[in-house]
Amino acid sequence: MLDVAFALLAFAASLGALLALLHEADPSRAVVKALRPRGRGFGLIHGSLGGAGLLVLLAALYSGAIHPAAGVVGFDVIAAWLIGIALIFGLAILKTLRDGRGSPSALIAIHAALAISGIVVLMAVVVLS
Repeated sequence: MLDVAFALLAFAASLGALLALLHEADPSRAVVKALRPRGRGFGLIHGSLGGAGLLVLLAALYSGAIHPAAGVVGFDVIAAWLIGIALIFGLAILKTLRDGRGSPSALIAIHAALAISGIVVLMAVVVLS
């Protein structure tokens, strides 16, 4: 179950990297012109995969299916908290974009830092359990 959560979150992170590149890229480039209109769909898939990964991680936590090795005890909970807080910042990005209140670049940076930190901590649990 932990492997499934990690796979979902890793794929969500890959899409998140694409979304960040599309947000910050020069809009006159041909690749950006081709992909930017699909950004909403990518964003929906990114959020859905991230949310599903968090739910699977929480299910694994509460089912007692995780038996981490010595040295990473409690890392699963830390990963869940980091990814959960990243989800909150992701929703703040969505609200900022919908309200048209300017560029959410700072929110994107915080969201990415939290999510990547959570994934790295989760990777430690997956690899060492």
